[in-house]
Amino acid sequence: MTTLSLDHVVLTRRGVAVLAGIELTLGPGRTAAVMGRSGVGKTTLLEVACGLVRPDSGAVVVNGVRLDDARDALRSRTRLRDVGLVFQRDELLPELTIGENVSLPLRLSGAAAADSSARVAEVLGLLDIGDLAGRGTDEVSGGQLQRAAIARALVHRPALVLADEPTAALDEATAREAMALLLTTASAEGAAVLVVTHDASVADMAETTYSLSDGRLTPRDR
Repeated sequence: MTTLSLDHVVLTRRGVAVLAGIELTLGPGRTAAVMGRSGVGKTTLLEVACGLVRPDSGAVVVNGVRLDDARDALRSRTRLRDVGLVFQRDELLPELTIGENVSLPLRLSGAAAADSSARVAEVLGLLDIGDLAGRGTDEVSGGQLQRAAIARALVHRPALVLADEPTAALDEATAREAMALLLTTASAEGAAVLVVTHDASVADMAETTYSLSDGRLTPRDR
């Protein structure tokens, strides 16, 4: 089964084709990265892929659900159930502990408290931050915060993980470590991963890499 399918996706803004016939397919456990300069449309590509933005034309399918022509309620349910999101900065809530932040997708989906606690402990352990569950967001390092953000994206066992410049706020060594954890942990759990980045060393860690320019996605030579 295909986890993510973008079939000739077109999106125009202010007369400019931000996405000009994008074609991309990802299966379970597969990883891909998209490179491009700032403002080229990388974030927009992710917004379309998760159903936040409707394209002008073309098909967007996530885990068997066609999002481009779905009702808002179905798009929201699919995003909550099947998509995990990692952002440039961790975007954790400062009033919650690390464990509480990671549990949010499960709480929003109505998971039982016992099941939620067990899964949070499991995924924090996978990312080597199991001892940080009770810490505040101001009590851990930047790299640990980004690991927590990755844990939050994976905790509800999504079919697809979308990451928007997930290492941009980290130093080079920490960035590579966080990216490796994201790719290996998500892939081991069967999730497809699509990362957008400006960093070639980060992009090259994915199985497949592309360049986004003038609205078009092309395979990138390593």
